[in-house]
Amino acid sequence: MATLEAWGEVGQKYEIHEETLAFFRQQKERGARPYQDLTVEEAREANKQTSLFYSGDTEFNGTIKEFIVPSVHCPEGVAVSVYKDSICPLTAPVLVYFHGGGMVVGSRQAYDVTCKLIARDTPCIVVNTEYRLAPEHKFPEQFQDVECVTRWVCMNKALIGASSSSRVGVGGDSAGGNLAASVCHYVDVDFQVLVYPMTDHTCSQPSFSEFATTPGLNQRMIEWFQDLHFSSPEQATDPRFSPLLHQDFSHLPPAIFVIAELDPLRDCGYAYRDKLSSAGVTTDCITLQGAPHAFFHMPGNFKEICGLSYEAVTKFIRKFSR
Repeated sequence: MATLEAWGEVGQKYEIHEETLAFFRQQKERGARPYQDLTVEEAREANKQTSLFYSGDTEFNGTIKEFIVPSVHCPEGVAVSVYKDSICPLTAPVLVYFHGGGMVVGSRQAYDVTCKLIARDTPCIVVNTEYRLAPEHKFPEQFQDVECVTRWVCMNKALIGASSSSRVGVGGDSAGGNLAASVCHYVDVDFQVLVYPMTDHTCSQPSFSEFATTPGLNQRMIEWFQDLHFSSPEQATDPRFSPLLHQDFSHLPPAIFVIAELDPLRDCGYAYRDKLSSAGVTTDCITLQGAPHAFFHMPGNFKEICGLSYEAVTKFIRKFSR
């Protein structure tokens, strides 16, 4: 797992970034095991520890406020953390962010540094969302949670420190990118930030096969996630779950795609970008060369890769939030 040889033919075809090799090398030294070889509880704890170990730290001179968003689908409500930097203007945009983790692992806590960096460097208000996870909560409960939070933010801008004129966008990585892309089909927002999004649960694009056995996210792990959050196999073709399968994209807001080159989800991200572009939607796209899936919330390790991606994201938000 830790060496170039572990990448097989992929390692011969692509130049793997040193930050990628260092990450998997250290993961081996730490005794990390694939999620599919663990129980759900063990996988969640492993994800938490890995995320905190590699996220690093950052200075943040601002406020972090906690809210419970009321929901008809979730009796206890949906917890969110709202980040606002001290230099954030009243008319600053709002980014509602959904974490990754295959809808099975991941948490707001794992994305604390990510949200601070985006809130500070844009600057904007970031709403970090704790949606429910599978297998305790099957699809579409995750979608119901993020749709609820997005609508709530749009109707309560002043409550979270924004103004009535503040623009609202959604964003997320991996499964969170799936949820962000999907919610845009049902809620009117002003922009979307899609970080290596899962847009097609039928897994029909070439990169799913190309990276089927590589370190990190691969075919076995994807199947493990899907087995836990599908209620039935037919849900793979539900457009809410596979937004690539929607018929109309013309009403969607501008989008930026952050793509990892060495990622099974790479081509479904490109395919979704092409659907939007063909429908006349403005899209930006950055591909991080030699980068693996799941780097975005670990800037402590992926310093150069995250630096490039965060710069592109903050520039995009500033551009489309005026």
